[in-house]
Amino acid sequence: MKISVVVPIYNVEPYLETCVNSIINQTYTDIDVILVNDGSTDKSGAICDYFACKDPRVKVIHTPNRGLSAARNEGIKSSIGDYIMFVDGDDFIDLNAVEDIVEIIESQRNVDIVVGKMVLYYNQRREVPENFIFDSSKIDNKSGIEVLAYFFEEIPVIMWSACRSAYRRAFLIENKLYFTEGITSEDLDLIPRIYMCANRVAVYDKPFYYYRQLRPNSITNTVDAKRFYDIISIIEKYVNLLQNSDYPLNFKRAFLMQLANVYTQYIAILDNVRESEKKDVVKEMEKIKYLLAYARGVKPKFISVFSNLIGFELTSSVYLFAKKVRNNLLNRLNLRS
Repeated sequence: MKISVVVPIYNVEPYLETCVNSIINQTYTDIDVILVNDGSTDKSGAICDYFACKDPRVKVIHTPNRGLSAARNEGIKSSIGDYIMFVDGDDFIDLNAVEDIVEIIESQRNVDIVVGKMVLYYNQRREVPENFIFDSSKIDNKSGIEVLAYFFEEIPVIMWSACRSAYRRAFLIENKLYFTEGITSEDLDLIPRIYMCANRVAVYDKPFYYYRQLRPNSITNTVDAKRFYDIISIIEKYVNLLQNSDYPLNFKRAFLMQLANVYTQYIAILDNVRESEKKDVVKEMEKIKYLLAYARGVKPKFISVFSNLIGFELTSSVYLFAKKVRNNLLNRLNLRS
């Protein structure tokens, strides 16, 4: 069995060698590595070419800068593996990850998705692995929709990162499950749809994906008006889908809760939007304010209550100030340890 690993790359020169080494040094060797250099302006492209010369399993695709979704799609179309994994160019994976995932695939028949856990990686002194435990009774022999409902209702982290899973390549292609190009929040746009098409899901109950935190200029640390407009569009799309479908009621409720919680996360960071754009962003965000009624969990409920009491902008200011104080305290504790 061959596993394709797709690595979208844009200006990640300081981290790229660690990323690629974690893939080519896997204990499982039958891999197909696709490095998609998405128009990098640093030395990332040259690093890609170096690895292609060093290891015949590595293929490099150089493209103009078209964004993360386009880079991943290029990788899917160029892949030859039975299953596909995604690793972002600033992250890395455990050296046993592919071997473990292959064992899971071979022990079960016709698995469409193998989903695992992440490690939030700050530095070598601070790694925070996800410590929840999958309930196999709610996953084994269940449809993707049933599994997704379970994740939404009971798993305490966001499960729609594309990088935490391996996907059967033929399943993606047959169902035309590609990333939407030109948008941000592409994982939220696609991954629930993948689960909604899946017949079988298996779990890899081990943190294997090292997700780098606090990297300056990363996509997830960049806040502009477009990110808000994209998330509003994605949320509205899913709400309309749920309203006009016959999906089980518990799935609809669980999905709305997740969408509401995502919505509150964006309210929390509104204060980071440029002043010239903020008024229009708030106006658009208020159009789906009804979602606050579905928010669950301490942080989402806090943001929901404060948004109704003092408005979106003040809520964001309070939240970001509290977060800054918390991070400063954590940094001081790390320096002392």
